[in-house]
Amino acid sequence: MYGAPPSAEVSAPAASMAPAPTPAATPEPEPVSRYAAVELTEEDAYTLACLVYHEARGEPFEGQAAVVEVVFNRCLSDAFPDTVEEVVFQKYGDVWQFSPAPYLYTAEPSEVQYSAVMYAYNAEEPVVTPETVFFSTEPYNEHITAIIGNHYFCEIGG
Repeated sequence: MYGAPPSAEVSAPAASMAPAPTPAATPEPEPVSRYAAVELTEEDAYTLACLVYHEARGEPFEGQAAVVEVVFNRCLSDAFPDTVEEVVFQKYGDVWQFSPAPYLYTAEPSEVQYSAVMYAYNAEEPVVTPETVFFSTEPYNEHITAIIGNHYFCEIGG
């Protein structure tokens, strides 16, 4: 006899040799708009479309969306009211914050203005910074965040 007989026992492979379980695919989180906290009713969308009609209808689409973002940024700022309606119709003394506010009813917004409202509301990558709360055809102050078409967009600064 030449040595011991082979063992009939078969050992299980080492745990480290077993294939690792495949992790379940983790779904990507849904992107959240910067403006998810702003309530946007159908009436608000109409008000904003009318505002864009009067303030920026001749401007590039990006500029029209930026006008809407200014309103949303104000809604989220502690320095301004909390709702679209209150922001759009806010007065400082006898001066409207948005000059067309008293005659928005004369607007005839098109699909472009409504699209600008919804684009701004749902944008994953907004056009202007969250601090941008002013726009005008001339710089409101030296804190310019964007120039789009004929509008300067500014933050409060200070």
